[in-house]
Amino acid sequence: HHKAYGPQPKPPRNSKRAGKAQYNGGHRPHHTTPRSRNPIPVLRVNTVPQPSSKPPEVPFPQPQTQHTRTA
Repeated sequence: HHKAYGPQPKPPRNSKRAGKAQYNGGHRPHHTTPRSRNPIPVLRVNTVPQPSSKPPEVPFPQPQTQHTRTA
């Protein structure tokens, strides 16, 4: 197995290392950071107005704040 895998992994290692190193090292982190930051605030903003406008979710934050205040 080692002998057969020896010559085969050589070309994929070079191509994988070059692609992964460039994408993970320079492209992916830069692209993923702005993309991940945008969806996070969007999801939070969407979930924030929903509970405030929804009556069933309003009682949840109220009892939590009351318990923390009384405690």
